[in-house]
Amino acid sequence: MHIFPYLREQINSGKTREEIYRILDSVTDSRKFIWFPNAEFSGKVSSFYFTIRPEFGYRNSFAPVLTGTMTEKKEGTMIDIVLQLHIFVRMFIVIWSGGLFLFFLFGVLGVYMDIIDGTGGIILILVPIGMITASQIIMRFGFYSSARKAQKRLRELIC
Repeated sequence: MHIFPYLREQINSGKTREEIYRILDSVTDSRKFIWFPNAEFSGKVSSFYFTIRPEFGYRNSFAPVLTGTMTEKKEGTMIDIVLQLHIFVRMFIVIWSGGLFLFFLFGVLGVYMDIIDGTGGIILILVPIGMITASQIIMRFGFYSSARKAQKRLRELIC
């Protein structure tokens, strides 16, 4: 099991790399730091690769970043895509989970060294475990639900 959710996909399209570039460029807003883009995706598209993020009309920190490379073959174009969380979201989750892990360690050490009584120690042990578990569930649900929508729309566009 991975700490962060991600998906890999390979799509074979009958279209040329240039056609795929034009399609993706037409549905992608390349402006940075926009709150309400007028396109289905935001990011950067070139004729060899793309890094885009789906825009759903609402804020979703767990929405995937789609990074893809396009390779021309005889029968069309092969697109390798990796869907993963944004780097800032990953950094936040590491810091958040690390802090909770410290509280967990303090609880274990406190109970082991008889500094904290049984009830307080159990709370210091169980609460961080519950919060880390809840954050993993929320992160994975938010990521996979929006990743499936983005994958489906991308397949519709380029196949």
